[in-house]
Amino acid sequence: MNEMLAGAAKVAIPFPEAFFPYRAWGPRKLTGEHDPLCVRALFLKADQPWLLVVIETGDIPPEWNGRLAEAMGMSPSQVLISATHTHTAPYLGSYWPEDVRDPEKSVQYSALAWDAVLEAASGAVSSAVPAAITFGTGSCHVNVNRDVQQQDPFSGALSWTQGQNFHGLSDKTLGVMKVTKADGTPLAVLLNYAVHSSILFGTNQKDGGQLASGDLAGSAMRQIEARLGCVALFTMAPAADQDPRYRAQVMSVSVDGKPEFTDYGMGGYALVDALGREMALETVSVWEGLDPSPLARICSDIGTIWIPGKERNEGPNTPIPKSPADFVSAAPVPVVISTSMLGETLVVGVGCEITTPIGMDIRSALETAGFDQVLIITQCNGSSSYMSDDKGYETMTFTAKASRMMPGASCYLVDGIVALAKSFYT
Repeated sequence: MNEMLAGAAKVAIPFPEAFFPYRAWGPRKLTGEHDPLCVRALFLKADQPWLLVVIETGDIPPEWNGRLAEAMGMSPSQVLISATHTHTAPYLGSYWPEDVRDPEKSVQYSALAWDAVLEAASGAVSSAVPAAITFGTGSCHVNVNRDVQQQDPFSGALSWTQGQNFHGLSDKTLGVMKVTKADGTPLAVLLNYAVHSSILFGTNQKDGGQLASGDLAGSAMRQIEARLGCVALFTMAPAADQDPRYRAQVMSVSVDGKPEFTDYGMGGYALVDALGREMALETVSVWEGLDPSPLARICSDIGTIWIPGKERNEGPNTPIPKSPADFVSAAPVPVVISTSMLGETLVVGVGCEITTPIGMDIRSALETAGFDQVLIITQCNGSSSYMSDDKGYETMTFTAKASRMMPGASCYLVDGIVALAKSFYT
């Protein structure tokens, strides 16, 4: 074991002049800013350095891992860049370039976001001091399974889509990593939870559009920072099938079978702050019960697995497959994976969105391999589409239909992660 150093920093991403309105996904657009979109960084060093950067955005360009590693003089395996996956932020990069409807403004914003990444990362490194670290878990009921079977109000067909399934599988575990200075002063807290930051998605807030916001994750981080006085970094656990408990825009079916939309508009921020407060309070509660150690070891590895691909089945002009037999093969999909040992905790990075059952399979396989404390960060070092579990493909959930990966993808992922983690002991 070696004495550990740690540093943390937070930098707001500025918007270019005359940026709004900005055309986002589909018919949606951003018409202003509600709360700052920030970059947060945590730097650790024992026998090796390790850097985590969290950006309040939807997706991470896969090339940013290598760029940041080179800029910081580190190995790509020692750098993790994660998206909070807020749905109300401009594009930085997407596995689906056809989604980018305002490319010039996206390039401008990406350049400013990259500058903020470098500033936050450099600030975390330069501020490193002797520190202590530990990991614990709590329970938070902010999420809900989003796979529901209902009649499509437009076509009348019965199918699996997105909604609130309070009887569906949902992991309520909240992972918390506590980092303090040598004297016990709070330095940083890393929280890991399975939920989309999409409470505000699709709402009409201003001039027919939405305001840029960190949504649920952003609110939770700000509230934790106000309570603890240190940098808080939210990372998304396996949540491809998990939504917030409440949404600010809700679709229902009227008695005559027609679709009805309830849009709470600016009122949605009350939901954001309420659920953010739940997550913040549980994080602080877990934090207060942890006793960090001043010694830690750090080792890390990174790799890419290739998943058999299929054509994307999502969108108004795309035929909806009725079964996996309707999938059309496409080029293999690369998924970046990483493993980092921080003391006794194994941090797994996955460069796509994965479902709760896949996360459970990863944890089970790693426990069998001897790793008891595991934290899984998705949307990490890239964003290579959704990955569904096998049951999702059988029932044809939204995740399965929208994925660019063929059934059986999770087996490649689980095996690849376990092999990468075992390399620490070979």
